[in-house]
Amino acid sequence: FILLTSRLNLLLDTIISRCQTIRFNPYSSQKMKELLVQSKHKIVEISKDSEVLENLIFISNGSPGQLLDNLDIWYQIPEDIRYEVKSPLMNYKNILILAKKITSHLDLNKQELLLNYMQRNCWLKTKDKKKVEILEMIKKNINSNIQPRLSWEVGLLKIRLHDL
Repeated sequence: FILLTSRLNLLLDTIISRCQTIRFNPYSSQKMKELLVQSKHKIVEISKDSEVLENLIFISNGSPGQLLDNLDIWYQIPEDIRYEVKSPLMNYKNILILAKKITSHLDLNKQELLLNYMQRNCWLKTKDKKKVEILEMIKKNINSNIQPRLSWEVGLLKIRLHDL
C-alpha cells in the first residue's frame, strides 16, 4: 500500500509506526514557472499579468498539478469579477453587486480559489492581518454551508468598514 498525505500529524501513531516515511518537497516558484512554460498551458494569457501568476503559484503550494487546476479555474472566472477583486472595494453598492456576481456565476470551488487569491493579494499589498482573517471567515462560512451570498456580503462589507 502507498499512503499519501500532506498532513502527517493527522494520522494515528499506530499507522505512522508501520509506515516508511518518504518526504516530497514542494517545487520552488522558479521551478513551477519553468514547468508552466514547458507545458505551454495558457502561458500567453498568464504571462500578461505576473502578479496573478505569482499569486496562483503561491496558493498552489508547490504542486504543479494544483497550479494547472488553479489556472483552469482562474480563467473560468468572468473577467469583470477577476478585475474587481484586484482593486480596493470602495462603494457599498458595488460590494453587494460583486457578492451577487460571485455567488451567481461561480461554484464553491471557484469561490474558494478566488478567496485564496484575494487573501494572498491582500497580504502582499497591505500586510493587514484583519482583512486576511475576514476573507478566511468567508471561506469557513461557505464550507460550513452558510449561505454563500450572505457570507460574501457580510465579509466584504466588514473589509470596507475596516478600511474606514
